[in-house]
Amino acid sequence: MKTLVVYFSRKGYVRKVAEQLASECGGNLFELKTTERTEGILGFWWCGRFAMHRWGMPLASMPPDLEQYEKVILCAPVWVFSVCAPAWEFLRRAAGRIRAADYVLVHYSFPMRYRKTVAAMDRTLGITHGTFISIVCIWGKLLRKQRFPA
Repeated sequence: MKTLVVYFSRKGYVRKVAEQLASECGGNLFELKTTERTEGILGFWWCGRFAMHRWGMPLASMPPDLEQYEKVILCAPVWVFSVCAPAWEFLRRAAGRIRAADYVLVHYSFPMRYRKTVAAMDRTLGITHGTFISIVCIWGKLLRKQRFPA
């Protein structure tokens, strides 16, 4: 199965997860890069502003030929209880071009399952995801991984 692992990582934690997934499934890796500032303390606050308003963050580029992949795995951090702004923009721009999707959300909160966020991601793409993986990450340490089927 031809798979593309798409990820956004502000601090590098999600990058590690995405690289591991791409290695396990033999998929291609694509990093979402934004034209907005995301580094440092000011970047943290700027990212929070986008997330709080549920705005998409402008992307520097999109993966070419999404239609050629049988599955896209989106790996993204959670900002303000929802998927990060660059991932929202990716989902909006990829709508109708992805056949199957799995989601991996990396976050700081133990009890959250992000059902509403995952449902909104599905609505945005116009498909139902296959698998959702929730990973708790605190200060760079991956503490807990849960897999939820669709």
